[in-house]
Amino acid sequence: MVGIGIALIPCAMISFILKEKQDNLKHMQLISGMSLPAYWISNTIADVIKVYIPIFLIMLLAVGFN
Repeated sequence: MVGIGIALIPCAMISFILKEKQDNLKHMQLISGMSLPAYWISNTIADVIKVYIPIFLIMLLAVGFN
C-alpha cells in the first residue's frame, strides 16, 4: 500500500509541470526577468521537498509502528 502512495508523488510533479506548460507560466516568468537556471533550480527544490516530506513521514511511521 505504501508503494502505491509513493508512486503517486512523481505523478503530482509531472501534472504540475504540464499545467505550467499549458498556462505558459515559464514564458511569463522569463519575460518578467527570471533567469532560466533560477527557474529550473526552484522547480527542482520544490520537487525534492515534495518527495522528501512524505518519505520522511513514511519512515517515521514505519519506525513508530515497528
